[in-house]
Formats: sequence, C-alpha cells, structure tokens
Amino acid sequence: MPSEKPFEFAPHALRLSSRQWLVVAGVMAVLLWGVPAMWGWFEPLDATGQYRLPYDFSNDYWFCARWDRTAAATHSTLVLGDSVVWGEYVDMDNTLPAHLNRLAGGGGAEFANLGMNGLHPAAMLGMVRHHGGSVRHKHVLLVLNTLWMSSPRHDLREVPKEGEGEEASFNHPSLVPQFAPRVPAYGAPFDTRAGIVVERAVPFMGWVGHLKAKSDYYAALAAANPPAHPEPARPVSDEPRIDDPLPTPFRAFLQPVPAPENRAHSGPATWEARGIPVSNVAWPTADESFQWYCFREVVKLLRARDNSVLVLVTPFNPYLLTPESRRQHEAMVKDMESWLTASGVPFVHGTPVPTEEYADA
Repeated sequence: MPSEKPFEFAPHALRLSSRQWLVVAGVMAVLLWGVPAMWGWFEPLDATGQYRLPYDFSNDYWFCARWDRTAAATHSTLVLGDSVVWGEYVDMDNTLPAHLNRLAGGGGAEFANLGMNGLHPAAMLGMVRHHGGSVRHKHVLLVLNTLWMSSPRHDLREVPKEGEGEEASFNHPSLVPQFAPRVPAYGAPFDTRAGIVVERAVPFMGWVGHLKAKSDYYAALAAANPPAHPEPARPVSDEPRIDDPLPTPFRAFLQPVPAPENRAHSGPATWEARGIPVSNVAWPTADESFQWYCFREVVKLLRARDNSVLVLVTPFNPYLLTPESRRQHEAMVKDMESWLTASGVPFVHGTPVPTEEYADA
C-alpha cells in the first residue's frame, strides 16, 4: 500500500523557493522605486517661461520634488519661499523670480520659482530635507517671512486644546517634523505620523498620491464644466451597471499636470480694504521662535549640500502694527540678522513700501 504524503498546513500560494522570493523582491523594488522614478518619461512637464507650481498641486509633494529637480537642472539660481515667492497677488510674469529674470536679462533661465503657498519654515525644512535632495551646488535665494512668527499659532508654539489635536490648524502638516524635534502645535496620533514617515521613504506612495491629486483635479474640472450634450440615461431594461461617481487615480494616468494659471490667485486689494485691523502683535524673541529655529536648520541643510545661500528678509507691514509691536518686531529681526552675520550667511533686508502697496502683512 503506497504511503501517503504527510499533510503540510500552509497556503500553496506562499510556498515559494528562495529564488522565487528573490524574483518577488525584485518586482516589488521595481514597483515601489522604479515606476515612480521613470514616470516622468510618460508624463510631460512643460516648465518653460516663468513657471510656478499649479496652485491645486501645492500639496502634491511628489510633483513638487519633480519641479525642484527640473529647476535645479535648468536654472542657476533657485528662489525658495512661501506665497511671497509664488506670487499670490500677481500673475506669473510679475512674481519676484520673474522680475529678477528680467533684471538679469537671461530670458527666464536664471531664477526659478520654487515658491509654495503656505510654506512656513517648519514645512520648508521638511520640503528641503525629504523632497529637495536635488537642490545641490546651486545659488539659493531663501526668503524669510516673519509673518510666521506673528502669533503662537503661526509660530507652531500654541498647543492644541483637548479634542483639537488630530486636525492640524496649519499648512503642510505632512512636511513638519513628525517625531523630533517636537512641534507643540502638532497633535496628530502616532499612526498618522508613522504613515507620513513611511510615505516619505517609499516613492511609490507619493506617486500614488500624485495620481490622486491629478484625478481629483480633473474630476473637479469635469464637474465644473459639464458636457453640453450629456450621455442619455440608459434604459432600465439594459444590462445592470454600477456607476461610481468617485474619482479614481487610474483615469489620470495619461493626463498631464495642468499648466499653472497665469493670473493672480487673490484679487488686488490693500490691507485696509480687506479690513485687516491694526494689531498689537506680541512678537517672540528669536530664541523663543520655533519657526526661526526651523529656518536656521534650512540654512544649515542647504549649505551642507554645497549651496550658496542668500537670505532675503521681507518687510512686514509696519502700518498694521502698534508702535510697541513694531519695536518688538525690529528687535526680533535684529537678533535674526545677528545670527546670519555670525554664521557667515549674507542677507538683504527688503525696503518697506507705501501703505497702499501692502495687500496683507
């Protein structure tokens, strides 16, 4: 009587040889790292002229990193900062980098606009550290906007109240340090922080997020512009069909990232017309400011990557500050400039303009 083969309790799909596991590992490596790296070949990017990030893709850090790589390869000087650089109140031809290009006479190939709306120093640190590795051996004009120190909330020193911790009340929470140094204003749970750390390390996850950003954009565009002759409703007698109204990343595979709109994102109006009141802002000292700590770390990181850094200290609107608040602000900026001088970092201080030329702070 033939002996029966002893029963082994294991799913057959997982009973792979060592060689087969190596093949699986190779396929996964190509999927997780290779596909995102090669995707630029399939998705055109026309970053000519006075290009800036499309506003709707300000949180698409995979695409932001791609623009950084493109700019680093095609421009000699990169201008890094928040909406002051991006150009919230102007079109693409009137941004700070665009004016610098005209002064340089290089036809737009000298200064690249790496501005992002809401890019406070803590977020800038994460952008440069985790998504800006291509910014090396370049000239960098780094913009310091003291707006981000104008309140404990902006400066990320304000601890969230009970029940408010899971929803960040500031821009770009995915870019700030998740574990160290501790960000007092950031109260996300451990699983959220850990997920962000993993996403930074695995390009595939950022690439999927990029596809979703494109899908969301084109879905919103289609909803805002319905077809003039919509498809007629199908008879009930036809074969059943499931209509899924939700956007899917796969529909955006071959769609290009839209060109940035060549118009101001916010309408031109003075700060007084906007109803911004004069405020007695209680400015922190430079040593107390968390955003200033992060800005110093950005400077150190850029210089460690062999970049030549020039800091532009933008003028805060003095007309919306009380006299005492102006004195505190001047003292804080003086301490910041002292650190830049002691560290051998050149800087220029923007000249205040007439009150009617300020749109906000």
